Amino acid sequence: MDLVHLGRLPRLSPAQVAHAKLLVEGGESPTMVARSLNVAHSTLYRALRASSGL
Repeated sequence: MDLVHLGRLPRLSPAQVAHAKLLVEGGESPTMVARSLNVAHSTLYRALRASSGL
């Protein structure tokens, strides 16, 4: 049985989330990273939290 994702499509691709994670871990401000990706900082935090499995 295939699972169907309901709801909005993700705003950030997995590659973008991985890149953002590297930048934040390297000391870049999450707000500046979010701005460079054209998303809200809350969107970035949510994506980072989801990618880390918390």
